[in-house]
Amino acid sequence: MKKETIFISVMTVLGAALGLGIVIILASITIPNYSDYILTLQEKADFEMMYKSSIFSPDLMMISSVVLLILAIPASVLFASNLNPNILNSLNKKTIFKTLVVFLGCLGYLLLLLLTFGKLFNHQFGLTSPDNNIIILLLSVFITGILWFFAGEAGWAGDFSSWRIDSNAKPARTFLLGGMTGIIAYLLYFINGWAFNKYFILVSEVLDKSGETSYLGYKLLAYGLMFMSGISLCILAGVTAALSPTYKETRQRITGIIFPAILFVILISVVAGVYKYASNKYDLNKKNLAEAVGIPEKASSSRTVVLLASDKTSPQQLPMQTMGSSFVGTYTIELSYENLKKVEDYLDKHKEGSVFMYAGRDALINGYHTLWDIKKGIEWQFKGSNDDMLPRLVLLGRLTNLPVTPENLSYLKSFSDKSRWYIGGKYGLRMAEGFMHFNLIEESKALVKESKEKGADVSKATFLDEPVFTDGKISGTLKINGKEAPNIKIALLKYRDSVKKFENVWLLDVCESDPSGKFSFQYLGKGDFMIAVMTDKETIPYNILPEKFRAENSPGKIKLDSAAKNRDLGDINITFRQ
Repeated sequence: MKKETIFISVMTVLGAALGLGIVIILASITIPNYSDYILTLQEKADFEMMYKSSIFSPDLMMISSVVLLILAIPASVLFASNLNPNILNSLNKKTIFKTLVVFLGCLGYLLLLLLTFGKLFNHQFGLTSPDNNIIILLLSVFITGILWFFAGEAGWAGDFSSWRIDSNAKPARTFLLGGMTGIIAYLLYFINGWAFNKYFILVSEVLDKSGETSYLGYKLLAYGLMFMSGISLCILAGVTAALSPTYKETRQRITGIIFPAILFVILISVVAGVYKYASNKYDLNKKNLAEAVGIPEKASSSRTVVLLASDKTSPQQLPMQTMGSSFVGTYTIELSYENLKKVEDYLDKHKEGSVFMYAGRDALINGYHTLWDIKKGIEWQFKGSNDDMLPRLVLLGRLTNLPVTPENLSYLKSFSDKSRWYIGGKYGLRMAEGFMHFNLIEESKALVKESKEKGADVSKATFLDEPVFTDGKISGTLKINGKEAPNIKIALLKYRDSVKKFENVWLLDVCESDPSGKFSFQYLGKGDFMIAVMTDKETIPYNILPEKFRAENSPGKIKLDSAAKNRDLGDINITFRQ
């Protein structure tokens, strides 16, 4: 009994060390380096804490790997001695080779078990395929059953007195006991995989209180992994001791199984309790953003977009659907103002967090931009910037091209508030370019100087020497089949070479044509632009064959500079025949 207790204790420590080791390894290879970026002061403090912490040291990763291997050796000895109590008394010239074979088999099984559990704690490791689960279950039963027969006192190993199987051996019974243990191992594998997948989502999207990698997030993952892997290996050790392939009475096995059974109930209770709480409070049980909000997932209608980037263009179908991405997934929703309002209401209702909060914000940013409601799109992009890096960096990049208006300038100035933000060298230059775009030359020079002091390469900051203007204008008249086209949405986009489709383009401004089809974009700086038109499918069908469609006087690339800062595009006539 003492030997079994020591074995269970060692396996518990090994499990907890495995959980901690996985987090240490993840932390040492995934710690972000955001020193050149624009960060909130809380993010900066958090990243500095991570850099100073020994948990994120590459040396600790090596140490943790060695510690796990060292712990695996005594655990393997105790594991083997529970399968066959004769192994510790069989080290003589006659039996040492058979003993060594059995020990290596037990060590290999234990390392395979640790590797399986280690792989399990990768949040991308799927447990969704029923076929895979059946295969893993059968392998677990077969491999464990074979090991029980191979190493067991009532199996091939016997008392190690001979290479032959003892006449008193019970091979069928030993294999059955091993198979039962394999079933328990598989159940623990499945529960851990399912639970950690949900827990990873919960930590990443809610509990770490940040849209970025955080020190708190790593700590919570470490606590969860240490608990799950520690109690799981403790349960498995208790089951192994109770169902060991030795000459035990049934009463002893029943008594021995009580302790791991109690732990198993505790494990299930904790997992179920956390899941129920998180489902009620944070919608962890919902499959996707659409289900959480209560709106359709797929588009039921489309609009038509004509990208006037060249003479050779054709109408494109723009499905009224948008996506929202977060650290753990990408989801789609049917796009309409009504549905976006429901997403806003959902986020407002879940102010304490939801596993779909970041995806919901991203869906609002993408959705309003897809509807060409640029004001609302930028507004949500700015809101998302407060605790999410991607919308922050994208917005900062766009501000060097957006129209020079007080509203757009207010976004740029908010990022320069040093009581809220740390400005890294690289993105300090990006922000300096933004201030130059708004003709704030002194502010731009000051940021370039600060960026240089932070180690940024300012040799390419040629924007300081370039002429600046803020009163650029692009105008024209839109016609469809020779007739004035009133109330049509027209978008100003940043020009990209070889662009053929309306995708991955930066929306800079949107206007509507007046009753005579005229449109204009004002307060522009220098740059290369292009325009696009969006209509319903009745005004311009999106399924017209290219040879039946033409955009007369399509402007293509529209360049504004100090020599030509006002461009009249004339009449743009979109013609088609059914």
